Amino acid sequence: MPIVRRLNTVKNSCHEQAEDYLNLAQGLTNLARSKPGNAAATLTTEALETIKSVERRYANQPVVQMRSKLITADICTLADHLDDAAEATQTAATINNEMKLSAVSNTSSQLCIDCAKAFMSLGLYDEGERLLQELASINDDPKLAIKIDKLLREPITREGVIIAAKLNRQGIELYQQQKYADAVEAFEEVLRELPNHIGLNLNMIQAIISKNKDTHPSAKELQTVAGSFQRMGQIPSDSNYAGRHDYLYRHYEKLLESNTAENVPDTL
Repeated sequence: MPIVRRLNTVKNSCHEQAEDYLNLAQGLTNLARSKPGNAAATLTTEALETIKSVERRYANQPVVQMRSKLITADICTLADHLDDAAEATQTAATINNEMKLSAVSNTSSQLCIDCAKAFMSLGLYDEGERLLQELASINDDPKLAIKIDKLLREPITREGVIIAAKLNRQGIELYQQQKYADAVEAFEEVLRELPNHIGLNLNMIQAIISKNKDTHPSAKELQTVAGSFQRMGQIPSDSNYAGRHDYLYRHYEKLLESNTAENVPDTL
C-alpha cells in the first residue's frame, strides 16, 4: 500500500493503535534511507509528523513515548542532526529508567521488544536488556519466552539454553579441529540468531584470536571483536564468564597493540 494511503488509513481507522503510528513512522524512516535528497527529506518530515501525532494521542503511555523517541533518534541520525538524535536517545533512556513495571504489563509485548532492539541498535545494550528482563518477568507465553531469550545475553528458559547449545555445537567442533576460520564463520552465523549471548560472543572472540595467533587480524576482525565486547557490556565479577572475558580482553588489547605497531610507517 502506498505510504500516503497507509497514513490516511491509520488516521481514519476506528481501531487505530499506537503501534500503527509507530510502525508507519519507522517504515517511512527506513524507506527514506533508500531515497535521494528531497525524496528522503519528504519521507522523514512525514515520519516526524506521525511521531508528533502519536505522542499527542498517547501521552500517558511510557512505552509508546519511549519508542517514539527512539524512532525520532533514528530520523535525526538519518538527517545528520546528531545533537537532536542524542537528546531523543537520552530521553528514551530516562523513560526506561523511570518506568514502572506496570507500564510494561499494560503494553503489547512486541512494542516492548521493538524498544529493546532499538536500544541495542544504538549500542545501549543494558537499557535493552533491562526492558527484556522486565518483559520476561511477567510473561507466561513459551513462544514469547524464546523470542526474548534470543535477544538476552543469557537465556532464562530451558528451551533457550537448548537452542543456544545446539547452535553453538558446530562452531565448537570446528574450533577443536583447529579450523579457526571455519569456526569464526560458524559463530558469526549463530550470532545472527542470538546476537547478545555472552558465551557465543566469547567463543567467536576466542576463535578470531586463535586464528591470528601468528599473524595480524584484519580491521574487520578487530571490529567484530570490538562489537562483541560492546554487546556483552560489563560482566559482573561473580559471573561464570568473568575470568574468560577478562582473559580474552587482554589478548584483544595485545592484538590492537600489535596492529598499531605494524601500521607505523618506517619513515616520517
